[in-house]
Amino acid sequence: MTPEALQRIDLTGNGTPDWVVDESHMECSSAASMYCGSGGCGLSLIVGDLVAETLARGWTVVDIFGRTTVLLDIHG
Repeated sequence: MTPEALQRIDLTGNGTPDWVVDESHMECSSAASMYCGSGGCGLSLIVGDLVAETLARGWTVVDIFGRTTVLLDIHG
C-alpha cells in the first residue's frame, strides 16, 4: 500500500478531514488483480460513520459552486 491509498480530504466542507481509501494504490505480489479489474478499482469515501463504496478508474475532488464534489472516472 502506498501513501496515496489512504488520504485525508474534507469531503463535506465542515473543516474536518474525511477519509478516502483508493485501492488503485494497493497491490499484492501473489494476486495481481485482487484490487482492480476492468470496472476500475475500489474506492471508499468515509465521512463519520457513513461509508460509500464504488469502483472507479480514477477520481478527483473539485469545487463546484462552493460544494466539494468527487468526480469519478467510471467504466463505459
